[in-house]
Amino acid sequence: DILLLARSTSGGPWRWTAAMLTHAGFIGLLAVHAFGPQTADLFGGYFEATLDPYFFLRDLFGLMLILGVLLALVRRLGIRRIRQTSGPADWLLLVIVGGIAVSGVAWQAAKSMSPAAFERMTEEYFYGDEEQLAALRAVWTVDYDVVFKTAPDTAPEMLALGREMDEESCRGCHAPASSAFLSHLAARALKPAARSLESARVDILLGHAHALFLLAGLLLLPLGKFAHVLTTPLNLLIRRGSRSTVADTGRKATGRSLGLTACTHCGECAARCSVGAAYDVLGIRPVLPSEKLADLNAWSAGRLKGGRLADFTAGSRICSECMRCTEVCPSGIDLQELWLTSKRRMVAEGAAGLQHEMPGKSPAERMETLHGLPESEPEKKRPVRLTARREAYLGCVQCTTCTSVCPVVAASSNPARDLDFTPQQVMNLLRMGLVDHALGAGMTWNCVTCYKCQEHCPQGVPVADVLFELRNIANARVRARSGGGKR
Repeated sequence: DILLLARSTSGGPWRWTAAMLTHAGFIGLLAVHAFGPQTADLFGGYFEATLDPYFFLRDLFGLMLILGVLLALVRRLGIRRIRQTSGPADWLLLVIVGGIAVSGVAWQAAKSMSPAAFERMTEEYFYGDEEQLAALRAVWTVDYDVVFKTAPDTAPEMLALGREMDEESCRGCHAPASSAFLSHLAARALKPAARSLESARVDILLGHAHALFLLAGLLLLPLGKFAHVLTTPLNLLIRRGSRSTVADTGRKATGRSLGLTACTHCGECAARCSVGAAYDVLGIRPVLPSEKLADLNAWSAGRLKGGRLADFTAGSRICSECMRCTEVCPSGIDLQELWLTSKRRMVAEGAAGLQHEMPGKSPAERMETLHGLPESEPEKKRPVRLTARREAYLGCVQCTTCTSVCPVVAASSNPARDLDFTPQQVMNLLRMGLVDHALGAGMTWNCVTCYKCQEHCPQGVPVADVLFELRNIANARVRARSGGGKR
């Protein structure tokens, strides 16, 4: 899971390829470039950035990183759900990681073309005469991509002398430019503009840009999404390959703590969420697991207030606990455990929402909660409103068929006490225009939406759909009062 990113295969071959190229490319650059002096013994020699195998491997791993970032960018733009959930941190990470690789390649290309860089090195390390220096310039023009203001003489005898000088003074620290195949190709492509680039000392500017990208990555490493570089491997070690909720209490507690910071915000859970369609209808971002996880972090720290808190509790209630998000999470986060734990805390703090609170209230308490609340904007804009279409329930003849087949009525020893009204009586409330009474009816909040009433109705009245819509209307009105709403 950590070395081969096995969990990423659940997102398909392109998802795994993007993740593996980025992962292997970045680790490779760390090993042979950033920590090259420390890993030189692996190759049986001393480290020099411009010597093989480092010169070649640096470009190879840089190319892998660039391809991985490009594939990740295509996925984020091409998959609708991932595009919807992508935030500033996601784009910033791609910019920084891609910027490190691209600026590094461009910097090497600009340096290899720069005559000023060549003159600086020869002043320090070359002790030959003018003829030998001219021959060396010829070799560096042919083998190292340098573009001088005046093209040197590249006659065979000059190249032969130059290669002797190169072997004596340069080859100990410099492999031919073609070894770094990516920057070599970039240099060849930029050669027509080489003199203009040299005049602007673009090689120095690119060196500064490369350093700034690296510095930005280091500074952001402990923050938000960037911290997953450290927390995701730790979380995977604790999970020990499990793709379901673990039973070990200690591992659960540690997993909850790490899970809040191990998310890479890759969007896989959002793309696979079984209730993701609710986000399209309601616009509540915490319906989607990746967004809910971000708000769970803020809620755990006590920073979630107002409309964001209302959205978070609503999104948590909509979750069906199907565990699909836990199964597909490449970071191995036990999302199921996080949702269950947060729901228990919501209940304890009285923030679990109407669906949890209403069934336990008395009729008077339910009416007090909902009485006089005006229509919400989402309710007004909804194109199909069964409660506003009298023909939806006017066909009810009060035959009690829906009540006879209702499992909620059957489970109650005293429906009048426990449910206030039976299903056909709720339809009658609507026929009389008593919508507020129907919103507060115990039957509305205890309905399990099994659809037996609707399937058996001889008049075709959409009883279950009406009851479900009544709950949505009540939730929307309460959310509008508390500052929530569609976003």
